[in-house]
Amino acid sequence: MIFIGDQAWFYLSARDALLAGNLPLLGITSSIVWLHQGAIWTYLLAPALLFGDFNPVSGLVLSSLFSVFLIILMYFSSGLSGVLLLLALPLFWLNILMPYHTSPIPLFILITYLLFKKHRDFLFGLFLGLLYQLHLLTFVFWPLLILRLRLSTLLGFFLGLLPFIFVGPIQTFGIFIWLAKQILTGGSGIGG
Repeated sequence: MIFIGDQAWFYLSARDALLAGNLPLLGITSSIVWLHQGAIWTYLLAPALLFGDFNPVSGLVLSSLFSVFLIILMYFSSGLSGVLLLLALPLFWLNILMPYHTSPIPLFILITYLLFKKHRDFLFGLFLGLLYQLHLLTFVFWPLLILRLRLSTLLGFFLGLLPFIFVGPIQTFGIFIWLAKQILTGGSGIGG
């Protein structure tokens, strides 16, 4: 199993949530140093750690379960060819071996797409918000909201963003400030 310091941050955050009741609204600092990833990985990891008696391998079991669900969902949505393509991707195998906030992203993207396709507007919005909690760069999927602009979609979306909304508008929409700065300055620095 791959284990880096950023993963340890989430493990400690999940441990503190369980043992001290410190449930965070934010996750680890992103590469845009004034913005954070969401805390959803902490929320997902905490029960795994609890059931695994705080063994670090329990995170690996969790990320592996996400990958198994992804394979099953891919099979039922795209058939064997989709599964074979998935299994050929090195990033798929990395997600299994690295219990990290990026591990559930492929599964959440597929679920979000299927909910969008099946017009499950509230759940589509919810998963779109949860995706953003997993990684800020999933804002690239937000234009799908325009195609499904309904009250139920927006309610689900804002529910998925709720921890960010509690922190404030800079955390919630700061990625757009950063993006505008990158466009205006020609991309002069990731963290600034």
